[in-house]
Amino acid sequence: MRPKWTKYDRATYLISAFLLLATCVWLAVKWKELPELVPMHYNFQGEIDRYGKKSELLIVPIFGWVLVLLLGVVSRFPKIWNTGGLELTDENREYVYKRLRYMLDTMMVLVSGAFSFLTVYTLTGENLPKAFLPVFILLLFGSMAYFLVPLYRKNKK
Repeated sequence: MRPKWTKYDRATYLISAFLLLATCVWLAVKWKELPELVPMHYNFQGEIDRYGKKSELLIVPIFGWVLVLLLGVVSRFPKIWNTGGLELTDENREYVYKRLRYMLDTMMVLVSGAFSFLTVYTLTGENLPKAFLPVFILLLFGSMAYFLVPLYRKNKK
């Protein structure tokens, strides 16, 4: 069973692709202005703890594109998913698959947004805002809870 793409699926893929494309265009436009060494890693407090060559900046958008393409393929084949112990029946299969697909779509947008933000913000040469990591983790796990909790509640009934 290959699920049909919904407006939500299309919107999340378009948003993710736009974020990554905008990041790639931004890097291309700014490339000659970039210093040879740029911040490449931050610790848990958001402080820069490693510098690297500017070419290393290309890794994040490339990884983002691979993630978007991989999720696009995987979302088309829900039978290969691990549904986390949820009992699939003919009655709930479509609901479970749709909810899990929406969760993956949402996580893809969040990760694409984080990748884009990190790539662009890195070039300021400043430490990350202290709220970045807690907010990102809250959004990521909050969205997972939003999609998973109703599935498990419905499955217990």
